[in-house]
Amino acid sequence: MGRIKLLTEKTINQIAAGEVVERPASIIKELVENSIDAGALNIFIDIENGGKKRITVKDDGCGMTEDDVFMALERHATSKINDIADLEKISTMGFRGEAIPSIAAVTHFSISSAISHGEGFRIVSKNGVITENGPVSMPKGTEISCSNLFHNIPARKKFLKSDEREMAHIKEMIQKFSIINYKTGFSFAHNGRNLFTLNPSPSVSVRIADIWKLNREMIRSFHMERDGISLTAHVPSPFEAPVSLTAVSVNGRIVNDRVINGAILRTFREQVGGEFRSPVVILLEVQNGTVDINVHPSKLEVRFRDPFIISELISNSITGALKSFRPVEKIETQAGQAFEGVTMTVSEKSVSESYSGEIFSPGNENLFEMKIRDYKKLGVLFGVYQIIEMTDRVIFLDQHASHERITFTALKKASELKSGMSQMLVAPIIVGLSDIEKDIISSNIILFSNAGFLIEQFDESSVAVRAVPAIGFDADWKGVVKEMAGELENYGSSGVMEDIFMSRLATAACRSSVKRNDLLTSLEIDSLIEDINHSESLTCPHGRPFFFSMSRNEFEKKVKRQ
Repeated sequence: MGRIKLLTEKTINQIAAGEVVERPASIIKELVENSIDAGALNIFIDIENGGKKRITVKDDGCGMTEDDVFMALERHATSKINDIADLEKISTMGFRGEAIPSIAAVTHFSISSAISHGEGFRIVSKNGVITENGPVSMPKGTEISCSNLFHNIPARKKFLKSDEREMAHIKEMIQKFSIINYKTGFSFAHNGRNLFTLNPSPSVSVRIADIWKLNREMIRSFHMERDGISLTAHVPSPFEAPVSLTAVSVNGRIVNDRVINGAILRTFREQVGGEFRSPVVILLEVQNGTVDINVHPSKLEVRFRDPFIISELISNSITGALKSFRPVEKIETQAGQAFEGVTMTVSEKSVSESYSGEIFSPGNENLFEMKIRDYKKLGVLFGVYQIIEMTDRVIFLDQHASHERITFTALKKASELKSGMSQMLVAPIIVGLSDIEKDIISSNIILFSNAGFLIEQFDESSVAVRAVPAIGFDADWKGVVKEMAGELENYGSSGVMEDIFMSRLATAACRSSVKRNDLLTSLEIDSLIEDINHSESLTCPHGRPFFFSMSRNEFEKKVKRQ
């Protein structure tokens, strides 16, 4: 008899559940998304013991028929799509048909639903097996309750954290949903105590203000559009906001994307410095076919066709919002960040500007093959762009971005030589942490140690960093530790340390490179061009191309000499 055999349906469902149901917050996410898809105007979430003992989600949406209630427990049964082509134009939150059967496979589960008041149907299951079913009297809508999470998978249950930590994750998830879906009312209770009730709001800014008790006048909304991409950033004043929650949606879907998160962190570091942040809400609307939402069963990850444009739009919008808190006559974008056809608008009581320009893109030519030889230095444009004339073309070279790439490459090589080594600090760095961050660092202390950190408990809410990696430059180590904790929470241990170090190297390179209006000597320009000719990349470490080239033929067509 062969060694390969089919798994049982029960085992298949339990394995699938491991991808969809990571913790109680995962269940909340899936059930709330279903409520939103059902057109609910009000959603009620009630949990016990951080969601580990019981989760109940009730809504007043369109409800389901008896047949639909039975089908909801079948894997890959969905009303959202018919075939793979539908993913190109999917507008609903759910579409895989995996969430309900996965949740039911690892809990004691019940679902009740009605398409009209008083006439509903109820199913009760245990470990995915239906134990009872029948009619039930209830209002129009759906109510799902699940208890004893992972009771049949003890190994998985051990990975659940304390009630407080699981509760913190759930609260954050609900807050994100309530912001993105501001027209929907949300109610949240824990262990019989109502924590908050949010009535439908007229705008995202009002909902943000209601959640964190902020002055609505101190929230900026900054809107940008380009090439079918619509982006709105809502940023409270960093001087008043009590938290640093980030809520991001793509076509109404909550996501946790590295490109977006990186752009947000980088922009805050550049504009306000260090770990100092405020809540940020990013609402992205993109055309069908330009984003892939079918990346992971959790549906939190997405892939963009052009992540560079997304990153730049986010950076510009947050920069504009932050600068509007200061009395300025004009918002100036950083070099290379203006776009052709982009309109930017800041909300009332701020400033409004429109910008025109071109994305610096190498086009079809290859700088590595072309090289910059036999050139003339014609001057500098806007204090940023070195104008270089060759026989058959002109090159506009962003002096800051190109120098940033050269510096980053040098720092990266230096850091690789010192990887894993530590340097003791004369005085420890005290880092204040949230409960979640403390838990994460204590659970991953070996990972931090392997990366070169020596971290000890300082008091109930802080740790002392006594040694840091010897990577060849000074860094905001307090920010690094907190950022690592956030990355570990969001993405796990894989690749976190490398990602964070590369981010810090990029920041160090940015700060040590030539700036706007820095006057370079002829020899310095020659040296920069020589380094570029040996560069391995056409972009700065943040992904922005550092040159724009136009051939003589293209130029003469523009001025109608051809």
